[in-house]
Amino acid sequence: MSTTQQSELLSKFIEAKAKGNNRLALEIIDGLLKLHPKTAEYHFEKGKLLQDNIKRPKAALESFKQAVKYRAGEEFYHVRLAACYHLLGKRNDALEALDAALKVNGKYLGALASKAVLLRVQGDYEEALCLANKCYEIDPDFICAI
Repeated sequence: MSTTQQSELLSKFIEAKAKGNNRLALEIIDGLLKLHPKTAEYHFEKGKLLQDNIKRPKAALESFKQAVKYRAGEEFYHVRLAACYHLLGKRNDALEALDAALKVNGKYLGALASKAVLLRVQGDYEEALCLANKCYEIDPDFICAI
């Protein structure tokens, strides 16, 4: 498949998703993954579609795991994986995914804030507050509501 054809399919995927045609969007992204099974972006997009639009977090989890596998250096992928784990009630796995994001970038506000919220939910208020303060130190305009 040429780069042009791939771009056209991605455009169709985005259009189908925007129109709420989740079934078509899923068919398109699955087709792209059959052709390019190691493309992290496609796994990530499939995970977002499954989690946000189709409301199938268990299926989304596998897609996010694949995205992280093929692009471990993308901190946002780890944060989305953590959110998926959290939705499924797997808080320890969520914390591990957030720690992986912070290993990539220790100042990534999305991971710091997400970890602060998760720790607060678990009752670790002191550590949650420390992380919220770290967010403030990095960016005083960032709002970390724990």
